[in-house]
Amino acid sequence: MGGVLGAALTWRVLLVSAAAAAAREAVHRQLKIWRVGPSVIETVLLIVSELVEGARRHQASAVFMELAYPGGLVALAFRSDSASTNRASEDRAIRLAAHDLQASRRCATTLTVLNVPGQGSAMITRVGQGEGTSA
Repeated sequence: MGGVLGAALTWRVLLVSAAAAAAREAVHRQLKIWRVGPSVIETVLLIVSELVEGARRHQASAVFMELAYPGGLVALAFRSDSASTNRASEDRAIRLAAHDLQASRRCATTLTVLNVPGQGSAMITRVGQGEGTSA
């Protein structure tokens, strides 16, 4: 399916109480299939947890999560649910969740938040071998 990452696996994540665990499990399973290294998996799963919980905390009801593995980098994107009647609220939630993760300094990876025509806000990050979590 095509999204902000181009060809990527895409999930619609309903932001209910078990959303972060379910999203982590789906991503973890796929990263293992792609034979991604453990430090990269750890970083990506941290990002997934923080952003799903952050979007939920900031009142989003659903987001799209995209995952790709081009050229040895794990690419992860979160974008607002374009079918939602609350897209402005979900855009805001994605932006705030990305800001919260950057401010917490729990992850050494750069997050980019941008406006995507027709799709609202998207948060994109890429994680490669040698990048991991920071204290």
